[in-house]
Amino acid sequence: MYIRRILTLLFYCLFLIKTDSVAQMSFYQDVFLGGVTCAGYSPTYSQTTPVTGIITVNIAAGSTIRRAYLLSGRLGAAPATNVTLNGNVLTFNGTNQVTPAFNTIYGGASAVHAIDVTTIINPAVNVYSLGLPAQSSTSNRFQDYYLYIAYDNASLLQVGTAIFLNSQNAANIMNWGTLTLTNPINTAGDAIYSFFGGYECSLADGENITLNGTLLGTVVGTDINSGFCGGPVGSFYFNNNIGTALSDDNVNLSVSNAEALSQFKTLTTNGATTVSLLHQHAGGGSDNHPWGGIFAYATTNPLPIELSSYSVKCEAEKAKLVWSTATEKNNNYFTIERSENGIDFMEVGNLKGAGNSYQIRNYSYLDNTIELEKTYYYRIRQTDYDKKSTVSNPMILQPCYGIKNYKPEVYPNPTSEILKISYSYPPVNSKFTLKTSTGEKIMEGNLDKYENEIELKSLENGFYILEIENNGIYYMRKIIRN
Repeated sequence: MYIRRILTLLFYCLFLIKTDSVAQMSFYQDVFLGGVTCAGYSPTYSQTTPVTGIITVNIAAGSTIRRAYLLSGRLGAAPATNVTLNGNVLTFNGTNQVTPAFNTIYGGASAVHAIDVTTIINPAVNVYSLGLPAQSSTSNRFQDYYLYIAYDNASLLQVGTAIFLNSQNAANIMNWGTLTLTNPINTAGDAIYSFFGGYECSLADGENITLNGTLLGTVVGTDINSGFCGGPVGSFYFNNNIGTALSDDNVNLSVSNAEALSQFKTLTTNGATTVSLLHQHAGGGSDNHPWGGIFAYATTNPLPIELSSYSVKCEAEKAKLVWSTATEKNNNYFTIERSENGIDFMEVGNLKGAGNSYQIRNYSYLDNTIELEKTYYYRIRQTDYDKKSTVSNPMILQPCYGIKNYKPEVYPNPTSEILKISYSYPPVNSKFTLKTSTGEKIMEGNLDKYENEIELKSLENGFYILEIENNGIYYMRKIIRN
């Protein structure tokens, strides 16, 4: 009997280790009068030629776009990749990676990226064409895409919404643990959970989803509008406390095959602010990718402040946060919080609020304690006089190297055999292209070291054009081979 107890305890400990329970990254949360609509597209997992997919959403008439993101799951070391959304060129690269890197078996270090497409979404347009370029097969590519749109409409009821993104290594069991919503769920209306994933190719390769301790079912691609192994993703719109399915989804508790949407209000309680999620590979593998979970739900809790704008940028090798409020109710002070992984935040400063205000008020804060080579996440916490607080969505700040140190050094020039390119700080998505004086491309490659060398001795004497891209900034040099 004692041996059995020991073995049971050992098995339980191993299970805890295997599940890797870590709270996931809250990327975006909001509450407002209006609605939310989402849908996605994935090419065939081994697609290597250009392809176009169609994403269909549903935006209520008379609305304006509050916030919109095009999310993408990246497998491995994918190069900067240009896609088009209704003809608008968007570039997925290191500047829009919004999660910490995590490992998958397809290319190693992977991540979720997000591009803010608020300004290019037309509230009168519900069909979007997503054009994808040729990419490498299976690994080192941007594979799955999801369009999230939140829209304002004063004629509609209040909606709460949240986007949680993965930050765990791919594993057989990926326990996202307890996710905290910034607003309470009102079970008099609907509560919708939408799965955003990829590479679930067959039933044996599916993903079991457990929400609040209840198994919802097994999701499996291919999504109806995607290529083989594409998705699955949930497609829906939510307004006036009602969730409505789009595409191949249904509004019910269970998920099944490509139907990746759940109406989960029967699994929660009125006023709840937490949801637990657990994913498990149906066949015992570790090659699936639950990129994110999207929530839209009825709520009755108005925010004490309304942020009309919020941004963070590098200024004089410091981080400058700027935000504006349209209204403030019982607002005591703001706390500026910073994180290096998008999950664990610490206080770095605070500013006094306006109490009660019904006009635009502008605020700014300068954080001079950053390390220039690091990526940071910032958020603003607002605290009432009665000690209640709400927190904004995190914003990412890429490394603030400073313009002088950011530029690569190219030497010797002229040169006879070796051209060196060096950086004072780590290069970010850096690459070079060497062209003849007439513009013909003759050489290209990545620059992933502090010190990089290019072999030129096979070239004829003369002058050449060197183009360097680093973190989205381009430099051009005239090179003389003698």
